[in-house]
Amino acid sequence: MSETTARTGAVRGGVTTARKGRAGLLIAAGLLVLGAVWWASRGGAAPKSPPGGARGAGPSSVPVVAVPAERRDLPVYLNGLGTITAFNTVIIRTPVDGQIVQVAFREGQEVRRGDLLVVVDPRPFEVLLAQAEANRARDLAQLSDARLNLERDKDLLAQGILPQQQMDSQRALVQQLEAATQVDHAQIESARLQLTYCRITAPVSGRVGLRLLDEGNVVRSADQTGLLVITQLEPITAVFTLPEDNLPAVARHMTGNPLVVEAWSRDDRTRMAIGHLVTIDNQIDVSTGTFRLKAAFDNKDRALWERAPAGRGEEGPDPGPLRRGPARIHGGLRLRGEAGPDDRGPPPHGRAHGGGIHRHRRRGHTR
Repeated sequence: MSETTARTGAVRGGVTTARKGRAGLLIAAGLLVLGAVWWASRGGAAPKSPPGGARGAGPSSVPVVAVPAERRDLPVYLNGLGTITAFNTVIIRTPVDGQIVQVAFREGQEVRRGDLLVVVDPRPFEVLLAQAEANRARDLAQLSDARLNLERDKDLLAQGILPQQQMDSQRALVQQLEAATQVDHAQIESARLQLTYCRITAPVSGRVGLRLLDEGNVVRSADQTGLLVITQLEPITAVFTLPEDNLPAVARHMTGNPLVVEAWSRDDRTRMAIGHLVTIDNQIDVSTGTFRLKAAFDNKDRALWERAPAGRGEEGPDPGPLRRGPARIHGGLRLRGEAGPDDRGPPPHGRAHGGGIHRHRRRGHTR
């Protein structure tokens, strides 16, 4: 009995030991599977980068080349707030009184100089022209008769039949009729001119604005309201201001090549046009300490419009004298020149750029 019990206990102990071994193997296999999944999720071992090959995942080094500092011309920007103005702005008014019988343009149309715009009723002026021509014909007939009588009076005066007083009166009558024919001629030309004014044409090439009066309206030359407005956008100009301290430097270079001017958007991100400096105003605004300049742009792409702000820029420190070069408008109107080596010398700070020291002035900072 005791022997049977001992054997039973030994068998049960062996089964328990076997079960524990299988459990350990299962746990080890599970850990290996989890490790393989984690390894696969990390992408495995990073491949070795070939020598001299492409860049790896980490940051690569940037080669830097050191060059000696040297004296060189650099651009200098003068920023100013400006407004776009049309090269020509014409308010079309009627030079004669009458009724509009034809409107020959469309709103927003591009017109050329001499194109027909408006026709005012010409019939009253045609009547005046016919009347002036009739008066001239009458006066010419009277003048012809007076000249014949003058010739007869000369013969009678030579024979002593006609008194001198009557001869003088006939001569004065001829002169009076000659003057009358000259007045008739002037009246005819005036009537023809009025007829010409009935056809209102474009005095300049440009863009037509909104129509102010329609066909059928009666217009008068004394009216302050025009018929339409034409603005010349090609070329177009911009007026901007700079501090009076920059006036001597800018004025010195007006005699050379024109300074280049750039117009930038108000947010100072988009360059809208490139032009050149035209002139400087002859007065300084003492209340603001600025002077005005005018620049011209071809504006072929119509990027600039009248009375539109060219943006806004901020004045930086005094850049020193300008050398002959371009001018620029930035965020308003920026004037750009080039500072020569004799003006300021090499900048105290800079960065390696293009084989030399580059300094850029923008928004009152030098970098």
